[in-house]
Amino acid sequence: MKALAVLEKHQYLKVSHRKQPTLLYKPLQDLGFNCHVQTGKSQAFEIFIWAEGPNTPAGIIHPNLATLNDATQKCGDS
Repeated sequence: MKALAVLEKHQYLKVSHRKQPTLLYKPLQDLGFNCHVQTGKSQAFEIFIWAEGPNTPAGIIHPNLATLNDATQKCGDS
């Protein structure tokens, strides 16, 4: 949460984790952040977090990512 406090509008935070941090998703939304989850390479999950706005930070979510990776989803999706 400290890292998110200093995040610039054009930046994102990438979190690698062994489990999906589902309890984090609602507080992130409440604080005005968007997030995206995908299967990771070094850990089970990669979570990308950025401030809400009109644009997704470049390089995070590619249009064909969902077809390449079945585990791709927006935070909070069931």
